[in-house]
Amino acid sequence: MKDLVANLRFPESAALFLFCREMLAMRHGTTRILDQDIGGLLHLDPADSSHWKKGKKHIRSVQAIEAIASQLKCDPALVAAVATGEMDEAEAVLEARGHGAFEVNQAFVETFFREMQRHHSSQWSRDRERIIIEASVIDKPAMAKIVATIHGRIGCFEAPVFMPEISKLFPVVAFENIPAARTMRPYYRFEMARQVGRFVLAGASQYQPQGRGSLPSSVLDHVRQVEENMFAMELLAPFQMVRAEMIRADVKLNFVNQLADVFWLSRSIMNRRIKDVLLASS
Repeated sequence: MKDLVANLRFPESAALFLFCREMLAMRHGTTRILDQDIGGLLHLDPADSSHWKKGKKHIRSVQAIEAIASQLKCDPALVAAVATGEMDEAEAVLEARGHGAFEVNQAFVETFFREMQRHHSSQWSRDRERIIIEASVIDKPAMAKIVATIHGRIGCFEAPVFMPEISKLFPVVAFENIPAARTMRPYYRFEMARQVGRFVLAGASQYQPQGRGSLPSSVLDHVRQVEENMFAMELLAPFQMVRAEMIRADVKLNFVNQLADVFWLSRSIMNRRIKDVLLASS
């Protein structure tokens, strides 16, 4: 996509148009998004929509950014990052999609229970249900100890945590879908940390949740996604480091933005981690 906007008068605006197309497609579950649909986000006529698409119309006012964010149901800061060239549209779409679940979705597990009872009643029991619930529990203390050991091995005791140093500890991890030029960007840093977590947790003797072999594949995939996200969060924004930076932060400035800059993480990830610390302190 970048090649399409590189030589335009307002390449950031053209990138924003592409971002809006991808987001509308994601929200509506279809790839059939018309140029008029995108122009409609700002009530533009077809001619102005065409100029926006071709990078001939500058779209970066506060009002336009807020209107786009409201209709796309995403963080205005994400829209602003694309509109100002701070982030390209591909990375912004990934950020908007997120990294998946950060806690086990009990509603998902209960829906699975009901489906099993309906279609496989002879194979279902309360004991089976209890085993699945227990096997879905994330061992957070054990995970925190593993991550603390990793930090100790690289001598990391203050933010930010450098992924290149961590990746050197695990040279067998072949990072997937991580562009070589983007390894310092927040989204890709977190994805790299998730992939390290996938490898580490699979082979860690001190992390052996009971009953995982009894989990159905759909539930197991969900639980592993949660584990990887929790691991990445603890690896890149460990609890004590976040708490220390919160104390040092300037209360007159945007709290989330400050810590996101310190930890080289996205606003959404940092906001989630700050909430973790605040809830634990209350």
